[in-house]
Amino acid sequence: MISENDDSIDAVNELLRKISIKETQLKIAQESNLIHTAEPGFLTTHRMEE
Repeated sequence: MISENDDSIDAVNELLRKISIKETQLKIAQESNLIHTAEPGFLTTHRMEE
């Protein structure tokens, strides 16, 4: 019985780890959708058109 509980905990921990990775990948993808261009005297941010 304890082994089954350990297996369940391991499975949940693995799912949480995968979710965390996917959240990080999504954040990076969203951030990379922004283009930062330097212009004389100031910095502007433009969103890429799809």
